[in-house]
Amino acid sequence: MDAPPPPRRTEPRLSLLIAEADPDGGHTGTRLSAQTAAGQAVRLRRGIYAPLERWLTAAPWQRYEFAVAAAAWRDPARVFCRETALLLHGVPLASTPEAVTQRTSHRGDVGIRSTPPLLGMVNRRQQQLLMTQWSQRLGRRLREKDLSPIPLRRHLGVLPGGVAEQSWTGAGRISQHQRVGAEALPGVHGPAVGYHVESLGLALADTLPRLPFAETMVAADAVLAGRYGGGPAQSVDQLLDWMPWASSQRAAARFRRILDFADARAESPGESMSRAVIRQLGFEDPELQVVIDTDAGRRYGDFGWRGGRIIGEFDGKAKYLDSVRISGDDAATVLWKEKRRQEAVERTGRLVARWGWEELQRPHLLEKILLAKGVPRSTGP
Repeated sequence: MDAPPPPRRTEPRLSLLIAEADPDGGHTGTRLSAQTAAGQAVRLRRGIYAPLERWLTAAPWQRYEFAVAAAAWRDPARVFCRETALLLHGVPLASTPEAVTQRTSHRGDVGIRSTPPLLGMVNRRQQQLLMTQWSQRLGRRLREKDLSPIPLRRHLGVLPGGVAEQSWTGAGRISQHQRVGAEALPGVHGPAVGYHVESLGLALADTLPRLPFAETMVAADAVLAGRYGGGPAQSVDQLLDWMPWASSQRAAARFRRILDFADARAESPGESMSRAVIRQLGFEDPELQVVIDTDAGRRYGDFGWRGGRIIGEFDGKAKYLDSVRISGDDAATVLWKEKRRQEAVERTGRLVARWGWEELQRPHLLEKILLAKGVPRSTGP
């Protein structure tokens, strides 16, 4: 599981390189193929390229965005679904999806589609030489996965409960969709017509029951709070209207359980995932956004137990790595202020437990932290 990306991008939005006819009668595809063979570009889809340096220096979630945009440029009418649809709606995801996901109305089109090698016809020896050269240039070791294409997977359209398959075939299976803008992905320009994407409610109902419980909270909490792509906050009842579109009765029941636990008061992906992991570890569900009156003023804790006598704090890296944009302070100042804040809370007699992404990815570490502070175990079913 990847840690979610920091909120800021320092690189300009990428414009993909598109193979097309030149005004003089030539074709840019010839030049782009030559650049790929020379180790200067990567081919994301047939006729769609990106500069090799930009690909290698991008984080995994940025490469995924490039792959989504390339698929849209290649086939603008194709409908994106599942995790890719959620991403295009601006919904935060806890980890980078393994494949770009699209709908199809034909059974013969279902499954992983062939994806061209990123370096075209470059042989293995040349590829290893390129990786060595770029590893030295970037100051870190590149691995084979850095030059592995992101696959494209197609799924049949889902049917609402109670509708027989034979009465809903062909293009009719792909009906709950909309267009989002060409700038829906912050790291890359999409086609001018934008992206064809399934409705948010359908994407949630079809996707969340398939994900690990802790990851579902990252998306569900954000949608309830309106922390996604500028969209309005959704109510649980609004989302439950999509429950018939879940893939099975079991998936529908899981979708309901996810929404029952979702909470708009969680203010970040880290807080959302923390709530789920805490429950999975068998501790009491915490209070959220706990008010703490200290001698230095009013403070707030992410989580609280025993009437707020134990405070839990999720400590994400973003407030330090991107501190100037978030708070106007440099990282050292943010760290100092955080230390003073904790000291003020502890002077009230409260215990403070802190954790970050590493502890969420290795839950036994979080369990030790919570036990050391006396967080109570759940006595419920």
